[in-house]
Amino acid sequence: MEEASFDHGSDRLPFFLAIVSIFLISFSLEATTFGPFRLAEQVQQARYVIHGRVLGASWVSMEPRLQRPFTYWKIQVLSQPKGKNIGGEVILRQPGGELGNIGYGVAGTATFQNEEEIIVTARDTDDGDVKEVVGLASGKYTVLPGPPKEIRNAIGGILRQADGRAFSLEEFTAFVQRVEAGRATENDKNVMVNAQTQHDHETKLDPATATAVRADLNKAASPV
Repeated sequence: MEEASFDHGSDRLPFFLAIVSIFLISFSLEATTFGPFRLAEQVQQARYVIHGRVLGASWVSMEPRLQRPFTYWKIQVLSQPKGKNIGGEVILRQPGGELGNIGYGVAGTATFQNEEEIIVTARDTDDGDVKEVVGLASGKYTVLPGPPKEIRNAIGGILRQADGRAFSLEEFTAFVQRVEAGRATENDKNVMVNAQTQHDHETKLDPATATAVRADLNKAASPV
């Protein structure tokens, strides 16, 4: 993943330069198009698909094994279309954050807002009480106010079915359950996230972000 340090100011310049020498990877700022990818494959790669609501603000904590900051959010679980039951609340994390004198950023991570209604594709971590978003920002969906409650991907915009209709929350849940049960239809298999023909504009990610998202999706297939 591409990681970029935060500038803490001239009073911390020596530390900042040390962080840069370890973490900063140069990349071009020229935008490139990311996608599309098949929604069914994303669902298959995830251990969990969680529909929930963000409770409160995020916090940053040091990951003990990796010794790097991660940003955390508490999520109220409203439903769980896929995966072993994880209860009424769960902690989600994404790499990156600022903790004391240590800070770094990872291109393409998902972010969440208090009270936001979301769907995420997630996997286990070394901490049994914490899950991690699969695919970084591409694994986060916002549930829009309804009715009907439509679904918007953090990268690809409004999520649409193979016939061009926007997914409702109920249709998305049924889609995940069909894929998980091995009953996906041909139309299900053709649902694309970030399909450029379904948007009025092209969704752009810089090369570093696109690389980070692809690497994270590949990681999902590997055990923790």
